[in-house]
Amino acid sequence: ARVSVSWRWMSQHDRLWSEHCRALWATKAFVPAGIKNSADSAMRRYFRSVQDAKRTVITCDELCSLDWFFRFKSAAGTHWTEGDPYWQGKPAQAMKFRPDGTILREGTPMDGWHWHFTSVPAASLQSLEMSPFDYRGFGRGVVVVHHELGSFPAQLVHRHHDWSFIMNSVWVVYANAPMDLASAHERGLSDVALNKLDARWQWLEARRYNDSQAAISSDDDGDEGGDSSSGSTHGDD
Repeated sequence: ARVSVSWRWMSQHDRLWSEHCRALWATKAFVPAGIKNSADSAMRRYFRSVQDAKRTVITCDELCSLDWFFRFKSAAGTHWTEGDPYWQGKPAQAMKFRPDGTILREGTPMDGWHWHFTSVPAASLQSLEMSPFDYRGFGRGVVVVHHELGSFPAQLVHRHHDWSFIMNSVWVVYANAPMDLASAHERGLSDVALNKLDARWQWLEARRYNDSQAAISSDDDGDEGGDSSSGSTHGDD
């Protein structure tokens, strides 16, 4: 009889925590399937999901299975923002990362573009005035590369309060939830909010990128007499 009472209590206890799980997860944009479908007790799954929401290292499977929405930040400069649907009051562009390194924009492959992971400073080091190349192996960022424009500054992974992922750099942001100007401030996805996430080393990367592009443009001008005003450097750095 004592065993029967114990099993009954455990069953009721698990049902209660299952309700807690359903109520919590209903308000969240992302909970790993491995936690949701785990054979662990409901209470353990609940607290595992809360702990996972603090994780800022995204896996390849997660990056490539999630739908992403992209926009430029105003710091990129008007050359980039004036053609961005987000800044015209429209929804941010839908993007998809694929395991082979290619990228889709609105369902269409982006010729000449690919992505890869890179090592970046850990959160505790992000305020240091050092390049990420001085602190390899502490964390994981995502780099988008164009075959002519080169590697853009790394995007650092953050978590939104709804547990979705945000990949933020000084010039662009990717979120795995839709974005538009009207809701950005309310959801904490405005430039004002996102700029607080920028790490010092990310700005140093941006400056390095602009310097390298300026050098290329200067070389082209010297060789061909081209117009450097049409270069691909970004805005304020």
